[in-house]
Amino acid sequence: MASDTRQRLIESATQRFYRDGFRNVGLEQILDDVGISRTAFYKHFASKDDLMLEVLEALNEWIQSVFRDMIRERGGCSPAGQLRALFDVVERVIEPEDFHGCIFVNAAMEFPLPHDPRARTLELRRDNLHSDAGRLCRRELRSHEFRHSARLGGNARRNRACAPARSGGE
Repeated sequence: MASDTRQRLIESATQRFYRDGFRNVGLEQILDDVGISRTAFYKHFASKDDLMLEVLEALNEWIQSVFRDMIRERGGCSPAGQLRALFDVVERVIEPEDFHGCIFVNAAMEFPLPHDPRARTLELRRDNLHSDAGRLCRRELRSHEFRHSARLGGNARRNRACAPARSGGE
């Protein structure tokens, strides 16, 4: 579990990095927000870059859990419903006046070199998002193929592996 000071560093850095950009934020600004010294900062992070990676990872974890839950909650069990919900959730995220773009895209523009550890973290996040959307599309496609085959009198048993998972132990 993260200490209170570490969590406050992450929260302050998240706000500042998002609003001002990663390169435009000095460590002193974050330290002033949190009210600690450099010495205290280095008890939690080796560098500003390490703090930045932690911010990106914390946001990635949030997206992996909260964002997915919001999509399931709004979209129900069907892949098509979840795909529609994906767009609804994104729209809700980007509507506010203080939206400054996707923090991952912003960071990718600031750190485009592939060997940079920050770029690798961003690449993993992008892959996760593409993977989520692709998985929903494939599930919906398989669901349609299964229903279409059953309507045409095809071998539904052969295509059962393509059917969406059902509740109730199946």
